[in-house]
Amino acid sequence: MSKLYLRLYLFAVAIMVTSSLIASVVMGFVIRREGPPPEVLLRTSEEAQLMGRMLVAMPGDDGPWLKKISELRNWDISIWRDGRLIKSWGEQQPSADEAKQIISRSTQRSNWVSVPIGEDQMLIHPRPFKPPPPPWDRALTPFSLTLLFLMLLLLPFVQRIVRPFRNLLTSIRRVSVGNYEARLELPKGSEFQGLADEFNHMTDQIQKTLAQKQRLIADVSHELRSPLARLRLSLDLMEKRGNVPEKYYTKAVSEVEYLDALIDDLLDASRLELRANFNPQRTEMREYLQGILEKNQLLFSAHPLDVRFQHPDQPIWCDVDREMLERTFNNLISNTLKHAKPPAYVDLTLSSREGLIEILFRDNGPGVSAEDCQKIFEPFYRTDDSRTRSTGGVGLGLSIVRKIIQLHRGEVWAQVPDDGKGGLLVGIRLPAMVVNSTQTGILVQ
Repeated sequence: MSKLYLRLYLFAVAIMVTSSLIASVVMGFVIRREGPPPEVLLRTSEEAQLMGRMLVAMPGDDGPWLKKISELRNWDISIWRDGRLIKSWGEQQPSADEAKQIISRSTQRSNWVSVPIGEDQMLIHPRPFKPPPPPWDRALTPFSLTLLFLMLLLLPFVQRIVRPFRNLLTSIRRVSVGNYEARLELPKGSEFQGLADEFNHMTDQIQKTLAQKQRLIADVSHELRSPLARLRLSLDLMEKRGNVPEKYYTKAVSEVEYLDALIDDLLDASRLELRANFNPQRTEMREYLQGILEKNQLLFSAHPLDVRFQHPDQPIWCDVDREMLERTFNNLISNTLKHAKPPAYVDLTLSSREGLIEILFRDNGPGVSAEDCQKIFEPFYRTDDSRTRSTGGVGLGLSIVRKIIQLHRGEVWAQVPDDGKGGLLVGIRLPAMVVNSTQTGILVQ
């Protein structure tokens, strides 16, 4: 943090020094190019008139005297006769045409004064006063004092900028040692309030994730403990009785199958967290969903379950992992088969709009309450006795559905249908592909 403080401080000082130098150069250029002010010209005119009368009355050569006046008064002086330059002293002299215009007063230039001296005309131009540059020892002292004052003035400004970063570094160190309740608090109206909000949101998400992991571990422990206890009891009975009824063997096999299914679902959930074996492919969704329904046709007939598939006439393309997404629809169909009583039906609707694919899955099962619609996607969440282990499954099906859809950068939700006929509506949105109508499957966006 000290390096950041030093860099900010030096950067501010460099900007200040550079700005001062640029301002000095610009001001010097402006002052150097600026002509004499009106009051100087008026005073010069009065003095020139007096000097002209003195020159007329003065006998002898007036050249040395005019040269001395040019040096002392910082004037450009020239003597003209019949449009010709006779004598001049100073740095700047007008051309013959300019002198003619100045003498006749037809020029717009206001920084020349014309005075008649007998048959001649004297033109005077007062140059801006240029003070000699001060010695370095005299100029360096006030500049150094000014620079030192401004550097001291910058200290609180830089400290105010660096303070939020110091607080952020302290909070990051607390998080790194496991204190996920660390918060970054800044004064109201701070320029870095957005940074503090994002950091606090990050720590909140970490806490939520850890809480979900802890809950998952507790739920898994509970789900494993119960069938293991029942399996142990069945084995104890078989050991004590020797020749036991077949139902005990059947029950033991059922517990083993349940544990096997639970472990498979846990492994699937873990793979989804790691994005393992995620292989999206360009897929035409109408044919894809129709193929899934045809694979399950024997299962629909045995239940029975009537599936009504509605879709548009034009192709709808999407990048999906076909195996994972099939697992999603198989889980939804499995839930319907477990809970819906004959005559059971499913309305499957496929549509596309505004760059999104929407798939609606509506059944006529017992449904859930509005409060439980989002909770059913949590691992091992069960709403009531109708959705317990007696119907099969381990409580991870909809949780896996949500993970698969999130892996596809989509969203999934559940809601109670508003037509009053009961059941559950599960909606899925996925990003669509835009393809060329003349070259099917060619990506243009």
